[in-house]
Amino acid sequence: MSKCWLEVRYDYGSRDVPLAIVDNPRILHMVKAYLLVRQEQVARKARQMDELLSVSEEAELTRLRKVLDMAIPGEVDVSRILDGINGSG
Repeated sequence: MSKCWLEVRYDYGSRDVPLAIVDNPRILHMVKAYLLVRQEQVARKARQMDELLSVSEEAELTRLRKVLDMAIPGEVDVSRILDGINGSG
């Protein structure tokens, strides 16, 4: 099985400098939840605006969910992430 990690990089002009690597499964699950919640919010907003945008954003949500489930398996609790995004956490 492949391993998943996050890199923190700093953009320094014409090159970027790696600062840190995060491979903690708990943090990866938090990031996974955050990314899915954000895309769900984008898809929800698109539904209210335009049918074509809605189809595109829903497809992106499906794609993102599939690749993140493969890269970072396991269920995530999005309720705490939602609180943080909405400013109550």
